[in-house]
Amino acid sequence: MAIATTTISPLVKCRSKGRNQDLKYGASFTYTENISFPYLQMDEKFNRLFLQISPGKGNKIYANYTSHLMNNSLRISPMMMETDAKNLTIGATGGF
Repeated sequence: MAIATTTISPLVKCRSKGRNQDLKYGASFTYTENISFPYLQMDEKFNRLFLQISPGKGNKIYANYTSHLMNNSLRISPMMMETDAKNLTIGATGGF
């Protein structure tokens, strides 16, 4: 099993992958916060992404969860805007 970790403020990214006979597996976690987007009216307050994947013998099982908050609290604005999105995707591909 291999584990790689990268830390660049405000970004944290961790990955792990391995193999057990014919089954491969991997997981990833990414976290960001307070990212400014000057061309948008809102900035990213935080984003959390969890990803799991298990490919093997022409098939793949995966899961992805994202929690994402954007608002305009990092800038001066007369009106508060906010988008708080959460998404879960689970799937499988291949011949099974």
